[in-house]
Amino acid sequence: MPSTRKYFIWSIKNLAIILIFIIIATSGLLALSQIGKLQLAGKILFLLFYFKEYTALGIIFIILIFFAYKAHIFNTKGIDLREEFPKMIPTVIFWLAFSFFSILLITNYLAANSRKFDCSKYDYTNELNGGIKEFRNQKYAIKICGSGTSHGGILSDDAPDLAELTITNEQGELLVKRHYVIVWDGKPGHEPLVIGNDRIIYQDDEEQEDHIIEMPPSLIDRLKAKYLF
Repeated sequence: MPSTRKYFIWSIKNLAIILIFIIIATSGLLALSQIGKLQLAGKILFLLFYFKEYTALGIIFIILIFFAYKAHIFNTKGIDLREEFPKMIPTVIFWLAFSFFSILLITNYLAANSRKFDCSKYDYTNELNGGIKEFRNQKYAIKICGSGTSHGGILSDDAPDLAELTITNEQGELLVKRHYVIVWDGKPGHEPLVIGNDRIIYQDDEEQEDHIIEMPPSLIDRLKAKYLF
């Protein structure tokens, strides 16, 4: 009978098939979204990333169906699943956890990079209280750029606006980079930055909550700005 190690090797092969399908589907949507006449593909892609938690759960559900189908094949071959399932448990737990966190990371990355930020056309710096600010006798430049799909809700003709907030010091060094969603026509509306003595607060309309950037920026913020995005 197959061992736990054997089941893990089989799972790698099966998940490779699923991964290839996901990559092909995502690449197709990304390609179509670049074609002006096929904006629907871009909106579908953005919706998948906007509801990334549900997208992750949906993909995991598909994976579970796939493995259920494999279990059915085992049953038709006369293999007793009650004896074999304990061997499969470590593999199932590992891949479910791996898939969930990987999908969240990938969708976050693609959501942040699937749209082009154009500061020359969609500069919200002044509108959202950015610009030159001083913290502890040091000046920092706060810039907010959009992706151009402004003034639209998630179910309207335009998807929510994906914005990029960057903070640089007087030497021009990038210290902070954050991506978040703006829904301009939401209730009560998108709030500008709140500037405190040692922090900056911005509103993410996707999560409906405020986020804090400590000033001066932490080492973690600097590393994320340079290497994560």
